[in-house]
Amino acid sequence: MLKEVVGIGNSVLYQKVGDEILLLNMVNQRYVSLDRVGADIWELLMRHGDAETVAKLITSDYNIDEATALRDVESFVSELLAADFLTRVN
Repeated sequence: MLKEVVGIGNSVLYQKVGDEILLLNMVNQRYVSLDRVGADIWELLMRHGDAETVAKLITSDYNIDEATALRDVESFVSELLAADFLTRVN
């Protein structure tokens, strides 16, 4: 999945509320609230699109090594793909 590019899913709305982001899929009516860390990852994914880039960017912010960051971001992406909040772009 490293260089797989993802984007916002079809029919997904999102809104930043404080430090959190709320996601709503208008088709399946599923929603999720992302905490501050999830919101940071979401915003970076919306800008850069791939887990590897996002993992590199968050290592210093969260004082974690790149391998741990990549594992966590890939897991985050996989869960949001499965729930149709993200879609594969390439």
